[in-house]
Amino acid sequence: MSGQVHVGRWPEGPFSAAIVLPCSPAVTFSWSFAMTKRQSSLSTMLSGVRRAIFGPAKSDDRPGPFAEGTSGDCLTKALTERGIAHRYLWPDEITRPQLAKRTVFAFEVNGVLYYFDSQCCLRRSDPDGVRIPGPILNTAATRRKDRLKRFLRERGFSVPEGAAFLNHALHRAEAYFETVGPSMTYGVCVKPVRGWYGDRVHVGIQDLASFRTAFAAVGEKYRRILVEEMVPGIAHRFTCVAGRVVAAQFSRPANVEGDGVHTVTDLVALKNEERGLNPCYSRFRLELGEPERMFLGRAGIEANHVPEAGQRVFLSNLSNLHRGGEFIDVTDEIHQSYVKLVEDVLALFPGLFVCGADVMIEDRGEPASGNNYHVLELNGCPGFADHHYPWRGRHQDVAGAIVDHLAKMGPAIEGRGDQTNDLASDP
Repeated sequence: MSGQVHVGRWPEGPFSAAIVLPCSPAVTFSWSFAMTKRQSSLSTMLSGVRRAIFGPAKSDDRPGPFAEGTSGDCLTKALTERGIAHRYLWPDEITRPQLAKRTVFAFEVNGVLYYFDSQCCLRRSDPDGVRIPGPILNTAATRRKDRLKRFLRERGFSVPEGAAFLNHALHRAEAYFETVGPSMTYGVCVKPVRGWYGDRVHVGIQDLASFRTAFAAVGEKYRRILVEEMVPGIAHRFTCVAGRVVAAQFSRPANVEGDGVHTVTDLVALKNEERGLNPCYSRFRLELGEPERMFLGRAGIEANHVPEAGQRVFLSNLSNLHRGGEFIDVTDEIHQSYVKLVEDVLALFPGLFVCGADVMIEDRGEPASGNNYHVLELNGCPGFADHHYPWRGRHQDVAGAIVDHLAKMGPAIEGRGDQTNDLASDP
């Protein structure tokens, strides 16, 4: 089989090649496929063959774009503003099975190909040209929350006390809870050692029956379970690029504010109308289902209650965006000692290029000291759309900071990611 190859720029992607192959005396197929200087993927070629022979994929298979108000949308806009092209990958171009259902786009900066997926993971090209997308541009060391906290505690940082258990070790976990639980003023949190979006997180547990229920619920889905003390304060997220804090915000659980006229049910509907005007929040409406009604009931409030003007009524104690939480920008208000604190933590993990550091802070206007903050976790694939579309406060261009730093780093950034150490190992 013979043919002609033409290599050059492609409007939809970093590099491309157009191949024309004579398949028979009467039929000729041509297609384009993505390439890099270091990488030519057989799967991408086959994808082109499929489209050439069978035509475009069905509309529901067509990749991208990210919805407005998502981190992917923010990043593609930052690339476009800087004149950098990006291209969405077709599902059959993705050779990593665990990523097959994710939306992924590729872009090139200073001769280096990067990928960004719908789980907010920034990846680089695989030097061997086998895996598409390539390895994650971050360290794996932060994935085990329990080991991360032990690592930080040994280096003098304040972290919550806790321990991890396998999901079949209920008796050991109960013994731990009964030993340390009474000394934990705010109860314990039971959650996955490695979880996403606040899934199966149970907080404020203070009795054995509730502990057993929470442990069983987490263990149904996750193998390792973290039992951790609840600490006072407000959760703050510091979003960092290349070890430097570029934005800070605090999170507030799902809530409504009374006006002295409307019931809680009415206030939820009114607030959802307001959330619908924000591209980031419109996808995650407040719920008033059984869990929320039970939470209200514990505070002696019913859905038909009319809160006083200015009274804030919480519907949950989870502050994740996906659970109805809201984020308020405090980048210009946070005491700089916390910025230094977070950057000191990140200095221990040079492979963390984009990171979300979660810190519980009692008073963000006061300097950090040994007992007024606790580092909760480091997220190597943080969402950042809520910095672009804050519930209250100033917009922060995190996506632009990412692209600008990649441009500044150039090819040297390759090889820094995908670092691992004993914090990430899973015996």
